[in-house]
Amino acid sequence: MDSFISRLKEAFGFCIKFKVPVLVGAVVFALLTTAVQIGIQSNLGLPVGNFEEVGAKLEDLSGKIEEGDTEAINEAMGELGMIGKDGQIGVTSPAALLFTPQIIGTMGLMMLIMMIIVLMTNAYFLVLPIEKISNYGQAFKRSLQLFLPLLALGIWAMLRSFVWIPIVGMLFALYYFPRFIFAGVIYIKEKKGIRESVRTCIERTKGKWFSIVLNYIGLAIVTFVVMAVAASVLVITGPISPFLNSVVSNLFVAFWSAFTVIYAGQIGTPAPTVAPEVSQT
Repeated sequence: MDSFISRLKEAFGFCIKFKVPVLVGAVVFALLTTAVQIGIQSNLGLPVGNFEEVGAKLEDLSGKIEEGDTEAINEAMGELGMIGKDGQIGVTSPAALLFTPQIIGTMGLMMLIMMIIVLMTNAYFLVLPIEKISNYGQAFKRSLQLFLPLLALGIWAMLRSFVWIPIVGMLFALYYFPRFIFAGVIYIKEKKGIRESVRTCIERTKGKWFSIVLNYIGLAIVTFVVMAVAASVLVITGPISPFLNSVVSNLFVAFWSAFTVIYAGQIGTPAPTVAPEVSQT
């Protein structure tokens, strides 16, 4: 318990010390994520707003349909952009586009772009605590360099966990995935190859599965509580809400990454070589 709390404090201390690159990264990736969401919603004819709001409106529409209230149904469909100015159901409505090549292609592109943003976000916030980079420009450059290697490492770890095997593979994944969590740290810090990083991670985490899982369950609980408190204090609605939520989520990614790097150093990974801090320009 004491070691877990110590990791939390150290991870928080890192985020405070390197607050400039952490905040810049959180804002930049939040802007990218929000821009993609707005672009997709606009392309599909959905009202601009976060997907939770759109989902709530669709659920409300479903309830009105069950009740058979024609006037309320028309009003709800109008709010969702499903009825044009002429009173007819538009061809670009979510209902009309469902399972068509347009919506499938658009959602597929969105998933690809979001996956790239998520991987870039993880690479950026992982390299910060490992290489102690204080210049956000340099950090973005390093995350670009590490994007493909970390993607390949993740794919190899997935194959090694046998997750691709139906049903039984998921049981293997449940056992192996927590033990692969430090592979990225080993790859960047020790400059090992992809396969060697995964193999080394498996060796160093032998007999530590339960401890690793407990640590990350505890981290998830702390994250949930803090986010709940923050949400109750900073109640913000409107167009800016999705962006701010994304910023907060990215800050927690930075915190989790710092926690992971610190934890990796305590299970046998050599301490990182601290490079001279580069003054922010």
